[in-house]
Amino acid sequence: MLRLHVFQIDNPKNPVALGYIPLTAILYQNGIAFSKDGTKMYTASGITGFKILDITEISNPAVIGYIHMSFNSTGMALSPDETKIYITPLMGGAEIGLSAIDVTDPTNPYIISSKGFGGYIYSIVLSESGNTAYVPSGGISGLYILDITDPNNISIRGFFGATSYVTGVSLSPDETKAYITTNTSTSTLQIVDITDPTNPSAISSIDLFAPASKVITSKDGSTIYVITELFSGDSKLWILDVLSPDAPYTIGSLNIAGKVNSIALSNDGTKIYLANNDNGLKIVDITDPTTPYVLSSIDTDGTANHLVCSKNGIRVYIADGDGGLQIINVSNSLVPFIEKSIYFPDYVNLVAVPEDETKAYIFTKHGELLVVGLDLIE
Repeated sequence: MLRLHVFQIDNPKNPVALGYIPLTAILYQNGIAFSKDGTKMYTASGITGFKILDITEISNPAVIGYIHMSFNSTGMALSPDETKIYITPLMGGAEIGLSAIDVTDPTNPYIISSKGFGGYIYSIVLSESGNTAYVPSGGISGLYILDITDPNNISIRGFFGATSYVTGVSLSPDETKAYITTNTSTSTLQIVDITDPTNPSAISSIDLFAPASKVITSKDGSTIYVITELFSGDSKLWILDVLSPDAPYTIGSLNIAGKVNSIALSNDGTKIYLANNDNGLKIVDITDPTTPYVLSSIDTDGTANHLVCSKNGIRVYIADGDGGLQIINVSNSLVPFIEKSIYFPDYVNLVAVPEDETKAYIFTKHGELLVVGLDLIE
């Protein structure tokens, strides 16, 4: 049973519950979305269906819209005009691969249409215009490109067959290229020309020699940062130059002791933040990308499973397993310090912070969704 709990954190070691909503299922990280103003949260699961929650008042969240669904959502994207939600199931099929939901009236959402295709699906990326959806598919090993201009008639515009199991996709800033990663022992980063979405074609690839688990792209799209999982149990950070997409190359790399569960790029693009499992937070200096190095680190009480950065770059929020929510001040990256630790009865897996940064959503191992008011942090 997944419940939404709201906590007051004047005393961070003894947070006080202000209220909760039962959601009755474990949510996937990519199976949630927030409105831009931070007043609504969208969730989907096979047990409870699709729900729209009004989270305007942190002490009084409420379910305002509902649709019955038969699958867990592992990918969700809100259209740029916030009138539609696009969701993907964990396992695609003949009837369901991508569904469009009308959320114009949040009290009365409804499924507009669905398009079926196969494979294991972990995410969805929308074009800036909101007219095209890019969906990576494992099992089928490829990238689906879907025309969603008319949500009543979703169609497959193109398909790119990858070399092996596809786990992720990101787009270049000009949306002419897709970067896809595979998760096998001979993992690669493949660069795909999507200028003509009806005929996507391979431009180049670069070997990573181990399964790729995490990928982020620089703001200008010239550099890609990849985490691979080594067979020793440790990890490796790759810094790849993709400015010339037909000839990508490795700029630098860094071995990281232990598993890296999450990665984020600093606002100024000079540092990488790593949630380093039992080793807490690591901050990697990439000012000179040819020689990245660990600038500083700070251990946490639990297991650093997932992290997000504040918009102003001052804080890193870490979902820290038995260590709850760790809020780390990184304004001086040489000397990061734990600004606040907030402990909960359950093991914390994920953290999400909407754009207004007034609250944090913490997802636990046993299906609890906890809400913390960040205005109490100051």
